Amino acid sequence: MMPHFIKRLTLAGITSLLLLTSGRAQENLQETLINLLPQKGELAGWRQTYEPRFFTPDDLYEYINGAADLYLQYGFQMVLTTDYAVGVDSNGVTVEVYTMASPLHAFGMYAAERSPSEPAIAIGVEGYHSANVLNFYKGPYYVKLTSFTLDREMGSVLAEMAQFIAERIQGHFTAPEILALFPQQDAVLYSDRYVPSDFYGQSYFQNGYRRDYRNDACGNFQLFLIPFSDTLEARSAFAKYSDFLLQQKDPQDVKAAGGDLRLALHSSEGDVVVFCQGSMIGGALGGSCPEILQTRVYRWAETLYPSAPSPY
Repeated sequence: MMPHFIKRLTLAGITSLLLLTSGRAQENLQETLINLLPQKGELAGWRQTYEPRFFTPDDLYEYINGAADLYLQYGFQMVLTTDYAVGVDSNGVTVEVYTMASPLHAFGMYAAERSPSEPAIAIGVEGYHSANVLNFYKGPYYVKLTSFTLDREMGSVLAEMAQFIAERIQGHFTAPEILALFPQQDAVLYSDRYVPSDFYGQSYFQNGYRRDYRNDACGNFQLFLIPFSDTLEARSAFAKYSDFLLQQKDPQDVKAAGGDLRLALHSSEGDVVVFCQGSMIGGALGGSCPEILQTRVYRWAETLYPSAPSPY
């Protein structure tokens, strides 16, 4: 049997090794982020005025207290933030580069803060410009540039720095493939969302996708998709969600329709249509056109078998 003092030394050694490994990993990530920024003289007219600062999950609240929980939900790992003076007027610009858990999580965080009213621009996989802000995502990075002034001409200035950083991010990346499965008819542009956990408040719904829709007959509604690892897991989650919906609705104000893998509910709170098709759960929430929505959703479901492209 190993003596107690040797056990203590072994545990202390393992702990020290883990701390050392973690420290080196953070140093490597910091170096990677710094290398995404222009070095002195690489971008004419831009002058760095503050040394980069870094925040991790342990202290993100000190930087963005009100939004930290949302970033952590999307697998936040580290952010680099620094300031620049640009142009003859030395306009101030803050640059933030967020490292998320994966390209999918970077898209999700970007989409969560994007407004459908702002058209997309071709920087990174996608970006948008709004007032004094330009944001984009590419790879595992979500990049935000904020001007201290509201000068409209600053849009092209921000785009210059954004394009530089985007080109420094190596690799070819696209939007999540699963979004191509959503119908285009009546879709609200730039309303796609990805939620990694507790989708629609359900703990068994992980990696959910949704898109907003609008038309004269139905008003506003959402379509959603949730991929599962296999059919059995999808059917189990469908049963749980069906039970939840039936418990939440007033039986006097609910009409249920469909088979064991279809459920349509209509109430004064809005329509709910849910299906399980292969290894997918999908459906619609909202709207005020039960027959139309049910027909459209079930037809959509038939196009999804056997499963969607993997989001992982």
